Amino acid sequence: MIKRFLFLGLASGLTLAAGTAQAQTPVALGTSPYAENFNGIGTALPAGFGVYAAATTTTLGAAATFAVAATPWNGTTGGFKNLASANSVAAGSATTVQNAATDRAL
Repeated sequence: MIKRFLFLGLASGLTLAAGTAQAQTPVALGTSPYAENFNGIGTALPAGFGVYAAATTTTLGAAATFAVAATPWNGTTGGFKNLASANSVAAGSATTVQNAATDRAL
């Protein structure tokens, strides 16, 4: 009876754990250093990338929303955003200049 109870408890725990797994295709890391181009994030994240919130040491957290629209640097709301890279736009640039920049950052 105890073995049966332990088996059912273990099976239930595994079922619950499997239900919280995140399906994803990971980024294939090749030669070092690894570099990624985020210039296309105006339509979607690069293949293999995702954004998650509330991560812990044992889980990725919950899938979060990624806003594909260009966002100015002075935005004060939290979240994952499509920003102009500082490589191509000077500090203090107008929002129109930032939005027009093709070099993007996440």
